[in-house]
Amino acid sequence: MANRIINVDVSDALNGLKRINLEFGKPFLNELGAFQISKINIRTKASKDWSGLPFKQYSEAYKKFRREKGKPVNKPDLIFKDQMLASMNVRVLKGPKVSVGFPGTQVDKAIWNNATREFFRYNDSDVQKIREMVDAEVLRIIRASEG
Repeated sequence: MANRIINVDVSDALNGLKRINLEFGKPFLNELGAFQISKINIRTKASKDWSGLPFKQYSEAYKKFRREKGKPVNKPDLIFKDQMLASMNVRVLKGPKVSVGFPGTQVDKAIWNNATREFFRYNDSDVQKIREMVDAEVLRIIRASEG
């Protein structure tokens, strides 16, 4: 079972929908998770942490190791074999909640990297975009129910 670090809980947004007996569908909840994965990947590949600040540079010893393996050393991006970031996945939970995480084989790597260069976290901009996505979906559901 994967260790989950980011959870997006949209149950508060459902309070009004429950009154009219509507729910978010699994495809939309998967879309929210995919959005978060995309944001994490974009920032990480740009060598930026969750808040947009540049990652701490690699240590000299690690730079030497990366050079020996033919990997770039001037821009930390947490990519060596591209397994960790590529393994991020989405699970839709009850609530409704969306969980973004890593499978067991990549969890320890993600936790270690996150402690060194905090990439696995959402920021205010992400939250705002998720709210906009939820609002648009609520409107879509309401409009669809009206006719």
